[in-house]
Formats: sequence, C-alpha cells, structure tokens
Amino acid sequence: EESYGKIHEMTGVTYNNIASLYKDRKNNIKAEEYFVKAYECLRMIYGEKHPLIAEIYNNLASLYVSQGDMTLTIEYLKKSYDILFQVYPESHPRLKRYNYDMGMAYMYAKDYYQALRHLYPAYIDFLEENGPDYSNTKYAFTYVYICFSDILQSKGNDKEISDKYIDFN
Repeated sequence: EESYGKIHEMTGVTYNNIASLYKDRKNNIKAEEYFVKAYECLRMIYGEKHPLIAEIYNNLASLYVSQGDMTLTIEYLKKSYDILFQVYPESHPRLKRYNYDMGMAYMYAKDYYQALRHLYPAYIDFLEENGPDYSNTKYAFTYVYICFSDILQSKGNDKEISDKYIDFN
C-alpha cells in the first residue's frame, strides 16, 4: 500500500499473497479479510471479469473448503470458473480442472449426483489426455467409483442410476 497506493495491481496481488500466508497458518479470519481486500482492490482496477478476480475466488473456495463450508466452496468455485470460461478459450489449461474441482467440492458436500456429473467427465478427460497410469486419472476414477457406490447404496437401483447419470458409451 505504501509503495503503490491502495488501488494498484501490486497492492491487490500483495493482499492476496498475505491472505494465502494467513490461510497456510490456519488464521482463517485474517485470510478472509485479506482475500476480500485483494478482491476489492483488483475489482476496482479490472472489474469483475478478470483472471486475478477468478484467482481470488478460487483462493476463497480453498479457504472455505479448509473450514468445511462446502456451500461457500461451491459458490466461489462457480464464480471463479464463470470468469475463467469467459476470459479464456475452452482449450486453456486452467479450464481443464473445472470438472475435477467441482466434482471434488460436490463430493465433499456429499452431493454424489452432482459430483458424479463432474468427476466422470474429468476422468474421461484425464484418461484421454494422459492415459490410465496418470495419477489424476486414477484419483478421478476412484472418486467416480466412490460416488457411484454411495448413490447405489442410497438408492439400490444401479440400472436406473447408471442410465440417468452416466453415459458409459
């Protein structure tokens, strides 16, 4: 703030970095305070649709997942990816993790239907791009299995569920 002023990209980035340090030290109140400062500063410079704003939303999602607040985690992941899908082409590497990140958030929230809708495409993407031995391919497959198993246990009708939620063809 002293070097660049309150409204400068470096001030916003510095706030974001400070927030991340607080998050790493489990000081969630200070982390959230500085993520909000970073957001406010950078939004005044770039508006709402900028990759740095998306990064802050993603960092807030990470903070909320560490607190176990999956509702806010999902809300901020959606905000982050809404921006990224608007500012990057579909092939951009930052968008490749969308289904995986959303699927994991829904899985932690115990919304296995939504998790499966995201994790299965993530698994297919990882498999096609990196092969079956890639660690994220294996993780995504494991999480698909966990979600599918939990749905089957809760509903008891595997044919209806597989037809409704997964296209294996």
